[in-house]
Amino acid sequence: MFLELNFDATLAPENFRVTVSMYTPSGEVRSRDIMLDFSHKGEGVVPGNIRIILRREFVFADQGLCKFEIENRSSKVVTPGMNNISVVLEKSQ
Repeated sequence: MFLELNFDATLAPENFRVTVSMYTPSGEVRSRDIMLDFSHKGEGVVPGNIRIILRREFVFADQGLCKFEIENRSSKVVTPGMNNISVVLEKSQ
């Protein structure tokens, strides 16, 4: 499970805080505060894209809807440079 962000590198702030909350079908709530560093450079990093692991090998105990909430924790109402932010689920190998 990943948090994926696509942004315009020329407009993005240096840092960006978000809280990602997951509401499971069983009623469990899991939240994580994340500070995104837009200046990060490393293997597999494409300029304008950041992908952060939220959870590894997560198993849903119950069937049903799982809801995610991504909260912008920056002090600005409008955050320039953000194209999209999403939660990506991939099947374990």
